[in-house]
Amino acid sequence: MEHDREYWDRIWKGNGGFDENVFFECVVDSIIDNMGGSVAGRRILEAGAGTGTSSLQLARRGAIPTLVDYSPVAIEKMQDMFERNSIPAVFLLNDIRRMDAENNSFDLVFNAGVMEHFSYEEQVRILREMKRVCKDTGRIIVLTPNARCLFYRLLKWLLETNGTWPWGPEQPVVSLLRQFNEAGLKVVREYSVGFLESLEHLACIKNTEGIVSLLRSFYYALPAEDKNLFEGYLVCTVGAKT
Repeated sequence: MEHDREYWDRIWKGNGGFDENVFFECVVDSIIDNMGGSVAGRRILEAGAGTGTSSLQLARRGAIPTLVDYSPVAIEKMQDMFERNSIPAVFLLNDIRRMDAENNSFDLVFNAGVMEHFSYEEQVRILREMKRVCKDTGRIIVLTPNARCLFYRLLKWLLETNGTWPWGPEQPVVSLLRQFNEAGLKVVREYSVGFLESLEHLACIKNTEGIVSLLRSFYYALPAEDKNLFEGYLVCTVGAKT
């Protein structure tokens, strides 16, 4: 199921310059929440950074980022974006299964929208490598498309059916608990995030503006405890070394 780097080079070449203002707020918010409310002064590594916008947002909040990707096009565009924003970062052109990073060197190792492109065995291998570079007191956080998210699944099915799905084979998950356990990681918590982001998938379908607006209004009106009843776009799995 894994794509080769030439595939991702083609994807990123077609994206123009990376836009630091296009990112999933639920990813950044979930990471900050699971890091005790702040990433200031924390060394973070994004394993499979893609556009790097999550790391840039975390760097704006004081994190010290290292971004890893095996697409040279992605690395070049991320470097341009960070330089444009005058934010320092380290960039590693590496396969995330074999990273040129020291053992026990990061407070946070994370990725978002990466694991769904790999087989079960490769997911475990990646998690073991993320564990290796994470400090004993650190956190490994993985955000993966949620198999229970209706609107994401609907758009994915529609675009796959008409041959316009841009991301190739992608397998959403219900849970990564088994993979984390097999990699020797303790799962601290696992939950779904990003209901509002899931509505963006619905909004990509023609003639859905009215229902999307209604759903947003409904969601905003809910008490905080009720908002957690609805599945979001991503499964957030938070792990720690055992």
